[in-house]
Amino acid sequence: MFPKKADGSLRVCCNYWVLNKITVKNKYPIPLVADCFDHLSRAKYFTKIELSSDYWQVRIKEGDEAKTIVVTSLANYYRCFVKGYSEIARPMTDLLKKTDTCNWTPQCQVAIYSLKRAMVTNLILALPDMLKPFMVDTDASDFGLGGVLMQDGHPVAFESRKLKDVEQRY
Repeated sequence: MFPKKADGSLRVCCNYWVLNKITVKNKYPIPLVADCFDHLSRAKYFTKIELSSDYWQVRIKEGDEAKTIVVTSLANYYRCFVKGYSEIARPMTDLLKKTDTCNWTPQCQVAIYSLKRAMVTNLILALPDMLKPFMVDTDASDFGLGGVLMQDGHPVAFESRKLKDVEQRY
């Protein structure tokens, strides 16, 4: 049915009751990755798929390469996997301050290299076992805070953040 709108254009009106009647409802949505890890704490066998070069493993039609570029703030996702993430990234986060210029310094280059190296090292986080006690170890400096959640002496997660300017003064 296509009734006219006030401006004369057509409005599409559809009744999807037949389609809705035969649609299978997804009663089990995809779980959060963190929830899946909670269930793995007592697992004995694991497998993995090697996707370290996954960008090169997907065929892309010639000329469509630009469509695959995605910019996200996913780098902050990794802060729980890298010890001292905020301290390492400080030269780069300083660039986010509202100033007239943005100068990429040698310290920024060292920071990006250090983060890349930290993300590909073999530091394995332990899967949390909710039946065992946890230990939290914290640290602070003049410009940042950090901590590690541990179980049986193995890191489960890291957390860190840069202190705001006002926080650095007290």
